[in-house]
Amino acid sequence: MSPRTCLTLEQKLQLHLTLKQNPGMNNPMLAEWIYATFKARVSRATLARLRNLPSSYFSHVDLSATKRRRVKFPQFERELREFFFQNEAKTAMADDVLLLKAHELAERLGGRGGAGTCSSTCHCSETLHGAGCISAAMRRAD
Repeated sequence: MSPRTCLTLEQKLQLHLTLKQNPGMNNPMLAEWIYATFKARVSRATLARLRNLPSSYFSHVDLSATKRRRVKFPQFERELREFFFQNEAKTAMADDVLLLKAHELAERLGGRGGAGTCSSTCHCSETLHGAGCISAAMRRAD
């Protein structure tokens, strides 16, 4: 089995524009174009999904990303990401430091703090576990 191929949003946008210019292009021709352009092989299911992408799908800021995901708490994720990148060059950051900062941000921004918000598969420290864990949000904030 061949390795999984992920097209970036920029590549998907190029494909979308090509399909708009050539609406009669069938799947085999499209697959050949993708291989010739991006050196990637995609399945028929992927081709069907790519054909049906709305133009609004490409309004995402980072076209080099391979996927888009819904963000539940954009301000929280933005501030936590900034904190991480500001401090990563200074020192190796421990997970607990990041979790403490995330907990602080969640409380300041009116997040879902409070007991009982941890999942049973939570990997946070015991001190944070009962105080309202946001470790799931941390794992998403890549």
